[in-house]
Amino acid sequence: MATITSVATGIYSIGTTWSGGVAPGAGDDVIIDGGYQVTVAGAAAAAATLIVKSGTLVIGAQTVTVGGNCLVATAGRGTKIGSATLVVGGNLEVRKGSGTFMVASTLTVAGRTRIAGRTLEPGFPICRHHRDDCTEISAGFRD
Repeated sequence: MATITSVATGIYSIGTTWSGGVAPGAGDDVIIDGGYQVTVAGAAAAAATLIVKSGTLVIGAQTVTVGGNCLVATAGRGTKIGSATLVVGGNLEVRKGSGTFMVASTLTVAGRTRIAGRTLEPGFPICRHHRDDCTEISAGFRD
């Protein structure tokens, strides 16, 4: 298990995007930093933990599986999930002021979900599809 940090804008599965020149695997802690945009394209991606610190994560039609916690704390453009699936085995936190957190498909979180300081309880519906291009929070918030 290693901590792997983005060092360039690029594709998640290509080593030149990452410190050490190696793409992250399921046992690695992944940090997207430096204002870089990392795009998951082609193959599914996995990580032990994921932090989007000061960059952007874009997921097209793939599945991204995070075994542990996922934190979106970026002051950049945030995280954009297209027709993809994001599975978080631990907790998901999207901090206030972290840019856009867009989900157009499936978001599964085993633990607690905190968005801008508010908590969604496990087991409650997180999102419902409002229109073809819009997903909104529907239920489960508590302060």
